[in-house]
Amino acid sequence: MLAPQGKRVKTDARDANMIAQCLCYGGYLAVHVPTDKDDSVKEYLRMRDDHKLALKKIKQQINAFCLYHGFFYDGNRWTIKHWN
Repeated sequence: MLAPQGKRVKTDARDANMIAQCLCYGGYLAVHVPTDKDDSVKEYLRMRDDHKLALKKIKQQINAFCLYHGFFYDGNRWTIKHWN
């Protein structure tokens, strides 16, 4: 709902007229209101991403610690072969 810059006075009548015009001419778009399930999925994905980032940081810290103390490994890190 865009208002002209020169009209700074806010009145209910002007707002009602502007809303009616936007509804009449299709100025508003449909909005999806997320359900509780949508919110829980989004929260789970954010939590998963946070944990993946934390795991990545911890692995980098362990690698830096090992390199600092002279433990070198030429193969791929964080695999079953690496642990053995």
